[in-house]
Amino acid sequence: MEFDEHFYERLVQMQIYNIPMTQDLEELTPHGSNEFQLVMYETLIVENIYGHIPIHWHEDLQLILVTNGTVQFRVDSEEYIIGTHEGIVINTGWLHSARSYNGADGAFLCINFHPEFFYPNESQSYNRYVKPVIKNPYFKAIQLELETPWQNKLIECIKKLRFHYDADDDYNEIIIRSIMFEIWYDLLHNIEAIQDFDIPGSTETSARINTILEYIHENYSSKISLLDLAAVANLSRSECCRSFKKQMAATPFEYINRYRLAQSMSLLRLTDMSVTEISHEVGFNSPSLFISSFKKLTGLTPAKYRKLYLPVL
Repeated sequence: MEFDEHFYERLVQMQIYNIPMTQDLEELTPHGSNEFQLVMYETLIVENIYGHIPIHWHEDLQLILVTNGTVQFRVDSEEYIIGTHEGIVINTGWLHSARSYNGADGAFLCINFHPEFFYPNESQSYNRYVKPVIKNPYFKAIQLELETPWQNKLIECIKKLRFHYDADDDYNEIIIRSIMFEIWYDLLHNIEAIQDFDIPGSTETSARINTILEYIHENYSSKISLLDLAAVANLSRSECCRSFKKQMAATPFEYINRYRLAQSMSLLRLTDMSVTEISHEVGFNSPSLFISSFKKLTGLTPAKYRKLYLPVL
């Protein structure tokens, strides 16, 4: 299925120009409704008020198809260069951003859907068919390439979704749901190492991880040791590290580092504190370590990030 001749023209008409976010960089844009937790939109990157898509996260997963040019996506610290007619799937909860690559005006179609689009949270079907995907520690994002048969199939499914999303048909919701289940089936069967992944099924373990997260969020500006985290969760240090990585797909210190950097982004955008002041405020021992960590995550120095993200007057 090919896009019609007016597809690129409609990008500007359906453009999202800004992404409202919380101080923790969670996107606030409404994505669908309680009855139908899916939304589709199109973005011409240069039309965003920043000239690129800023770093943010959300509970939704994303199916993305590049429709013009080449786009550089960053998910956590990984970069993905996606060409026209190829795509990417981004898992729930990961910091990500996008910008045009090599100066071309990149554009992409984005489908956001909540994990509960398929089944209610914690239902038997949700635990069996949804959690193995969203909780897979190997799955931050998957680049969809034309040469890989199952990924090419997902690209074609995204095109079908685009066609039916705007079609004047009383049965569109049924058609879209059927295509989404087809996509989910392929993800479930093809994500790398998914067969080796055990779903975290222990309520007690989940509660302990939540306790660790609460401790991190309350104390990120201070020094945090593995012993501190193990003690608050009543675990040994080795079990604390193992359980946390299994549940969060990151070590405790990788998560602490990302959380501190997310807090620093808010301070850079919303305050006039110096970079040195911010580095200490969010828990980094030295400004140089803060700057290098920030650049590794965002591709920008803190000063460059602040300059790009100054409020548009």
